Amino acid sequence: TYTSNGKVVGRGYRTVAASSDQLLTSSDTQAVVGGGALSLVAGQALSDLVVAGDSVFASVSYSYDSGAQPGIYGSQAILDQYGRIINWTPWRCVAGTDAQTFGFSYDNYSGVFWYLTGSSSGAINVVKRTQWGTGARDELLGGTAQDADVGLVSLLGREFLRETSGIHSLFDLPSNSIGLSTTNRLSLVIATGLKKFALVETARLNNGVLTPHKGDFGSSIKRFENGEVTGTISASSQLKGLIFSGGHVDKLGALMAAEIATDGTQSWLFVGGSNGLGVLATPEGAGWQSGLQAGFADTPAGMRVVKIGDFENVRKLVADETYLYVLTDKKCERIDLTTSFFETGLLDRTVVASIYQRPFSSDTRFSDVGVSGNVGLLATSIGLYRVGNGTNVCSGNYLDLGWKRVELGSSLGPVTRLFFITATGLDKDFAQNGQVYALNAYVGYNDAQLYRLYLSDSGTVNADTVQSLPDMIFKNQPIFFIDFSAYRNFIMSEGTYILNSRSRNQEKQSALVGRISQRAFARTDQNRLVPLNLSCKTTLRIAQMQRISGLGTVVVPGDFGIRVFE
Repeated sequence: TYTSNGKVVGRGYRTVAASSDQLLTSSDTQAVVGGGALSLVAGQALSDLVVAGDSVFASVSYSYDSGAQPGIYGSQAILDQYGRIINWTPWRCVAGTDAQTFGFSYDNYSGVFWYLTGSSSGAINVVKRTQWGTGARDELLGGTAQDADVGLVSLLGREFLRETSGIHSLFDLPSNSIGLSTTNRLSLVIATGLKKFALVETARLNNGVLTPHKGDFGSSIKRFENGEVTGTISASSQLKGLIFSGGHVDKLGALMAAEIATDGTQSWLFVGGSNGLGVLATPEGAGWQSGLQAGFADTPAGMRVVKIGDFENVRKLVADETYLYVLTDKKCERIDLTTSFFETGLLDRTVVASIYQRPFSSDTRFSDVGVSGNVGLLATSIGLYRVGNGTNVCSGNYLDLGWKRVELGSSLGPVTRLFFITATGLDKDFAQNGQVYALNAYVGYNDAQLYRLYLSDSGTVNADTVQSLPDMIFKNQPIFFIDFSAYRNFIMSEGTYILNSRSRNQEKQSALVGRISQRAFARTDQNRLVPLNLSCKTTLRIAQMQRISGLGTVVVPGDFGIRVFE
């Protein structure tokens, strides 16, 4: 780091490469954008390439019939503690289209894609542009304006009404998520609300290619209003979704968390809310054998949601290996799925953090958690914490994990949200040369700041496991990456911009979702905030923004339903 009067003027490599073996090669992870090749076959090539911010975008013009996956794809660089590229996120569809794309451009300020499409290289006769909307024109979520009323956005909007605060949370499960079938592959989203949740399949393996669903979702949904599966869902099922309400689902209250976890043989769906934790299982305690299958095939009749344990105010559920971590506002507990019995409600549970045990106190509250291998991260009202040196979150308890504060320079105090960027696309792998964005926000100051952290689990947790990226102005001072100059509820990094939101907190103040560009240092510069036109002026609450991996589009859920980048 080169400085002048204590301020950073530049960064660079000090040691000159003396031989070719000291340079990156095509097999080095730092050089392999997307972690590997896009879905192309011999003789096919990318049709266009754009680099913007921390991301690389590429387009594919070949059809599914040729063995390719058409559309626009992106991969985001993962940076280490020196700000160097250490890894890349997997290729993911980014423009909400699987059209054959012969060329495109990207507006780094607004995040809009312009692209050329057509039926063949000799018939490139359509120009399209992405925008924020209600899914009426999205090629994958609705199909066309004429059939948008049966699309995914419309379906979830009808199921989760504004009168019950709409969609409380939305979760994306990529096709490589644990608990999903590794052969009959699918991608899934889970939407939760008041005494109701929905599982919707967004993509399915077709002729060896994971293909997104289009158009009609509404006619391929089954509703179970007593919280129990009635009738057998056969292997030939073409279902796209299951919706549960009633029964024990009612006992869970306002649902805020959902996860699919496995004991290595079978998998279960867990949902958590204000009044407790529930599991979807048979009366014998069994889950889906060999993982959840595409079309929800082989879901047994009688599978039902059962409330388990004495949990309250469940804020997050995390699956890692054969464990389920349950975060409430006061505790974080680890459930061993290999030794728990859901038919009797007997859970093998271990408290890994408690507000009644140091370094926390009875007035501390927990807000978010991340688990990856040995590493546990905990976002609390008094800051960000990690498990202590030499400990393992998978085997330790609250008495011996020795939670240690992660120092965040110029912190406002509370850390409210964690956002993970990984080389697998799965949050649970953030400690394998991944990044964590930590939102440091305090409504009392009407301010929020964003920190970037690099994590590397070498097998033993130590002082170097969690490291701040270097400051852009001052030498050797870990400090925030962005100061929003106002309170924010949620954040999401897309590599070229930061999505950030604020729910309404005053009678005359509207809810807001905006972007902040990363083209330059964004500290306190409100000119870098670009409000999104979501057409929801009476909105009270906005939930965590999500990229739906199966459909390749970013969505904003809330009490209004869903708004989508289409």
